Formats: sequence, C-alpha cells, structure tokens
Amino acid sequence: MEVGIDILDIDRMNDLCNNESFLNKYFADNEIEYIKTCSQLQKPKTLAGYYSIKEAFLKAIGLGIGRGIDLKDISIWYNDMGRPHIELKPSAKEIFNGLGYNNITINVTDSDTVAVAVCIVY
Repeated sequence: MEVGIDILDIDRMNDLCNNESFLNKYFADNEIEYIKTCSQLQKPKTLAGYYSIKEAFLKAIGLGIGRGIDLKDISIWYNDMGRPHIELKPSAKEIFNGLGYNNITINVTDSDTVAVAVCIVY
C-alpha cells in the first residue's frame, strides 16, 4: 500500500480554466465537459481538484508527472453519492497493474484558497 498527497493553490487555475490547449493536454474529455458546465467561480476549484487528484495518484505509484502515465490518461468521475473515483485508460492501467497495484482510493477537498487530494493505492 502506498499513499500520495497533493495540495494546489486554486488561484493558479484562474487563468487556465478557459485555456483549451491546457485543458486538452491534461484533462480527459469527461472532465473538460464537466468543467465547462461549472460557474466561473467554481471552475478554478474543480480544475484544481482534478489536477490535485491526478498528482496525488502519480505520487502514490511513485512515477510523478511525465514518467509513464499522462495526466490525460487519468480520468476523474464522481458516483451518485459524490465520491470521486479514478478511471485509467488501458495503457495507464497496464502500467499501474505492472507496478503491482490493483485498487485506488481517492478523496479531495478544498477551501477558498487550496485543493487537497489524497490517494491510496494497493
């Protein structure tokens, strides 16, 4: 079992919320679609939460950004109860499983200024 955690200043996402190049590089289609439905006030928080979850996941598996799994290959979605989950594209899933992991548990929270995510892989 490994744990990854990430904290991100929400203000860093203010200028990136409507940057199509940034969104398309780092976020899955379902995430981009959801972000576009958010209010201007909620967009930076949502974006920071997604990004923070992805960073926490990569830290938990010991890879970090740009070391085997692209951020776009990690998709965040929420179940009916509002609990976040990660879905990996097949190439990312293969790397994840190859590292000896089969399960992912994540959570995220935010304040007015930061988003914090934790990821446990086992």
